[in-house]
Amino acid sequence: MADEWLSNEAASQRVIALLNHAGIPHELHVAAVCRDFCAPYSGDRRPHATTRRLVYSADLTTEYREIDQVVQLYEEFDVDERTGIQLVFNIPVECKYRSDVEYFAFPLPMLRPHTFPVTSDLAGSDYFRSLAGTDRILQSIPLADLSLVQIEGGRTPKMIHKENVIYNAASALYDFVLFNLRRYGTPMSDDPLLQELFESFQGYLNRHHYAWWMVLGEWMRENVSCRAEDFNERYFGGHRLHHVVVIHLPIVCVSGDLFQVHGGELSEIAGFAKINACVTRIRKHGWPGDARFTLLARGAEVPVVVTNPAGLTGVLNIAITWFSNVRAMLKRANPSVKAWAVEAMFFQKVVHHFAAAEPDEGYRSDLDIAK
Repeated sequence: MADEWLSNEAASQRVIALLNHAGIPHELHVAAVCRDFCAPYSGDRRPHATTRRLVYSADLTTEYREIDQVVQLYEEFDVDERTGIQLVFNIPVECKYRSDVEYFAFPLPMLRPHTFPVTSDLAGSDYFRSLAGTDRILQSIPLADLSLVQIEGGRTPKMIHKENVIYNAASALYDFVLFNLRRYGTPMSDDPLLQELFESFQGYLNRHHYAWWMVLGEWMRENVSCRAEDFNERYFGGHRLHHVVVIHLPIVCVSGDLFQVHGGELSEIAGFAKINACVTRIRKHGWPGDARFTLLARGAEVPVVVTNPAGLTGVLNIAITWFSNVRAMLKRANPSVKAWAVEAMFFQKVVHHFAAAEPDEGYRSDLDIAK
């Protein structure tokens, strides 16, 4: 067969363009950036970092799905004589190549910090809540709504790109997060102390007619934490047990440039500036599902970082800083670590009871008890 197109410059360039449109070169570029990032953290280095393409299926009857790259940071360490931590930081990256599409970020006020998923066996304890604020470095990435514009050859603006590229990619990433969170959760305990505390809490509710979720935290601080030593003797059995903390930082890595839109008076567009990344939000159906009481914070809208190959390393470096902040906070064996086990087990007993007993009355963001 004569491959005449190889000797035809125009035909060869057309083949190159078609292959670029397939997105594989973009995926290979992103994979190389992830490998370069992980290289200094290989071997015995802490944290240990790996990256790989990941294929998963929710069960054996559903179709296989793929995440283009999952960068994982991992470290296991001891906190005190009873508690050890397995810290897992997952960074799933979805690659999106769109020819002649550029991305415009309209800044939004940071009314609430980003609530990327952090979950753990420790959920419900003051020890776990101490991790709130370790992610402040993420606020260096602007929060924005995105519009996509087709600009032919980087020269000629054509039209608004109508495809929901970012929403679809972010939704796929959170499908993976939901799948992954099924592997983690606070184990239930049948320790008699938990039943004693639960009956006491129910009696308190019956006497005062409070909504359980409004007073649970205060009641626990006054009645549960002080029972920790009694519970710990049975729960830990004189051994150090390791418990998991899992963080997810979903990233959509696009092929085009990102621009921040500068506004003038009356919200008029005054100009543009190239940026390396932004955070945007989607409303994910089914989120957070069964994981809602194991998350450090949650909301109806879930965040995702949008960047491109030029900005990806910077975002991964921010992830390392967040990882280090979490590790440092967990390593401080302050008084709250002594009580985490009884607090977490009691919290799970209460929320599972009331979640099963109360009807689902829908959602209102201003009444979100997990904010």
